[in-house]
Amino acid sequence: MNTRTVNRKIYSIPALSALLLLAGCGGDGSAEGGGDGQLVVASWGGSGTEAQREHWYEPFTEETGIEIVEVTPPASAQLKAQVDSGNVEWDLALLEGAAIDALNADGDYLDPLPYEDFDQELLEGIPEEAQREEGVAAYYWGWTQVYRTDVFDDAPQNWEDFWDTENFPGSRTMPDYLRASSEAALMAHGTAPEDLYPIDIDSALDHIGELDGEIATYWDSGAEGVQLLADNEAVIGQVFATQAAPLIAEGVPLDIAWNGGLYAMDYFTVPSGQMSDEVVQFLEFISAPERQAAYANVTGAGPVHEDSFEHVDGEMEQYMITYPENFEQMVQYNHGDWWGEHRDEMEEVWAEWKLEQ
Repeated sequence: MNTRTVNRKIYSIPALSALLLLAGCGGDGSAEGGGDGQLVVASWGGSGTEAQREHWYEPFTEETGIEIVEVTPPASAQLKAQVDSGNVEWDLALLEGAAIDALNADGDYLDPLPYEDFDQELLEGIPEEAQREEGVAAYYWGWTQVYRTDVFDDAPQNWEDFWDTENFPGSRTMPDYLRASSEAALMAHGTAPEDLYPIDIDSALDHIGELDGEIATYWDSGAEGVQLLADNEAVIGQVFATQAAPLIAEGVPLDIAWNGGLYAMDYFTVPSGQMSDEVVQFLEFISAPERQAAYANVTGAGPVHEDSFEHVDGEMEQYMITYPENFEQMVQYNHGDWWGEHRDEMEEVWAEWKLEQ
């Protein structure tokens, strides 16, 4: 592998101050930027970060001696403020594609990845869509239709069935935002995936309104959405497949209808000025097939590297987005960067629409 040296600004501080700073970093999203022997990584917290710690961070530290300092959450506004102030605290931030697009629209907030310095054999197994200029995908995730198997004799197959309350009666749950639910509503009423963008938001809202009285609740968090199904408060839901997969593996009577599911990726990105050899080393480590599989086995996330399924638990693979039979039925979310441009506007539209119902 080629290597390169990247100049970084290193601040000298007394040893006691450094110890106090490290002790205080974490949940508020603040930490001194990584220097010799450490990387500061911003991710989303919860069970996902716990799995990242166990299967990525700690093994990486054991192998390289480089400490991972965790902070949450990877808020785009905070990243922008750090770069604008010239005091960048994070070395890596886990961002979804729409957040990357929004940052790019506002300025140069992310370093391009030096893919020429990566292990080229490793990159050959990573899909092109997972290798953005600003980040490499850590995993696939997405919204799918999940239903209770103890309720329906004939399983719902697609979004048209989700809207068919006569043949598939029972309460529903959907996200408390327009992203993904708009695409589902339009596909349920005949819009082809390739024609989804730009979103016809008025039609999408009309179709969501057709389910008035059928929605048990609009969920705020992925855990809430799948828990409504597990508790039988809803019998069909548009929820994260990654939240449903571990429950299904544990025996909860749920299953996933993959047809028309919307997939996306979270990418490890590098705030402006923070690129280093250590960052490249970390990204190569977590992208290896066995590391991808280890994380996927406990989270249900879709592994990125094509060889990962050689290491995935055989009972879990059928519930993962990138399992070939599932992935071929899914639709890429955020085609054309539409949500990156319109996300804030659509949040206002959604809030106003709910008040009118």
